[in-house]
Amino acid sequence: METIKRFLNYISLLVLIIGFAFLKIFAGKTYIGWIVIGIAVLLFVFYLYLHMGELKDSLRRKTLLYKSNILVIILLVLAIIIAINVLSVKVQKRYDFTEGKIYSLSPQTIKVLKNLKGELNIKAFYPSEISFKAEDTLKLYKIYSPKIKYEIIDPNKNPGMARRYNITAENTVVLEYKDKEEKINNLSEEELTNAIIKITRDKKQTICFLQGHGEVNPDDTSKQGLSFVKDNLKKIGYNIEKLNIAEKGKIPDECKMVIVAGPQTPLFDSEIKMLDDYVNKGKNLFLLIDPDTGEKIEKLVKKYGISLDKDVVVDLVSRVVSGDPLIPIVNHYEYHEITKNFKLAAVFPYARSVTALKPAPKNMFITELAKTSNNAWGETNLKEEIKTGKLTYNPAVDKPGPVSLAAISEIKIKQKDNSKEKDAKIVVIGDSDFAKNGIINTSGNENFFMNIVNYLSNEKDLISISPKTARSSGITLTPAQMNLIFYMVIIILPLFVLILGIIVWIKRRSL
Repeated sequence: METIKRFLNYISLLVLIIGFAFLKIFAGKTYIGWIVIGIAVLLFVFYLYLHMGELKDSLRRKTLLYKSNILVIILLVLAIIIAINVLSVKVQKRYDFTEGKIYSLSPQTIKVLKNLKGELNIKAFYPSEISFKAEDTLKLYKIYSPKIKYEIIDPNKNPGMARRYNITAENTVVLEYKDKEEKINNLSEEELTNAIIKITRDKKQTICFLQGHGEVNPDDTSKQGLSFVKDNLKKIGYNIEKLNIAEKGKIPDECKMVIVAGPQTPLFDSEIKMLDDYVNKGKNLFLLIDPDTGEKIEKLVKKYGISLDKDVVVDLVSRVVSGDPLIPIVNHYEYHEITKNFKLAAVFPYARSVTALKPAPKNMFITELAKTSNNAWGETNLKEEIKTGKLTYNPAVDKPGPVSLAAISEIKIKQKDNSKEKDAKIVVIGDSDFAKNGIINTSGNENFFMNIVNYLSNEKDLISISPKTARSSGITLTPAQMNLIFYMVIIILPLFVLILGIIVWIKRRSL
């Protein structure tokens, strides 16, 4: 008891430091820290009460000066701790040293947050025992935008609030922006950012998938369908419509863009003209044209500076990864808004090359977006070589690598009435398989597809964020290295400490 009485001042200081630490650790429950700080103050007051007599004596001694100095030092330390705590709240800065940057927001998300125009309220309905999961994510979002206000609510302790927002499951997040409301059940960066984008958009845009010539069906949930990309597009606020222009006789004005994915039979001349007129109105096309198809579309895109080549891309090196030389893997992207900061490889099963014409037609800017390695080539005689069982590059007729598989034509269209020019865009990819359900989740396929759609719809803030996962960073040691570590840690260092201890003991004995 006497020991505690003597060191009660130091104990109170320790408790005080712990209290300030708790203010930081339990940011969502600051009352915990303030309770601990209150206990520290009470302990110190109790210490003063117990040592009142000694303190009075000290006032008459020179030791008061020394004790005063110690008190000043203690107060300075406390002031520094308080200042650091205040600065840490006011100036938010995080450093993420993980290899996959799993505790950082993507540059695209940061851009979305900084472009918020109004206040966004987020209510996370999480049980208290796991509320820290929501707290970590939402706090990170708030760092980049003061317009984000968030609240974490335990639905078990506040059932009235849960009923008000019609919460039927735990871990539900409600976003409120102006008069709109959006709910998500997964607080991942992709889900939350896309929900923010969706709720803050002024109006929905409509994307039309052309049908009627054997195109891939956006409603098809099989491996050969496009239901996955359709669902992703709807998730971030697009309307999706199927369009048969042979039946309608026109492309509706509400179609922000038209996607033509893998037509198996030629389009009618009238349909080609409608697509051409559509571009001349300043609208955008996204064409995914497989080898040996799209004869009339080839003529249309050539008008806009892009060549759909009559070949099939072969990459013998990619066979090591994909198991098939007709599935080229692309990891080289030309600089463009679509591919900026894009570093994921994309896979294109059975694709044709897509080349920018040189020189480019007037008022058009052509970019080849995605290219294979130098080891690939555009094979023009595939059927005959398959019969021989050997694929070989023939420089006389085949296209040498690197081979472009995707290109964009950005067009300035002059108006007949001399009014302001209109901008139109056409993206052409020599493969529709890369976007199908069976392969869209492979590496960067989904991101590449979504980035193209978002660019063509002039929604550059819309993103598809690849999941961030912690990587296992292992280390491989040789037998010699393992032996070195074993002898150093288990034998040499302990023996050194033992010998040093014996020497010190002998020297003290001799004093």
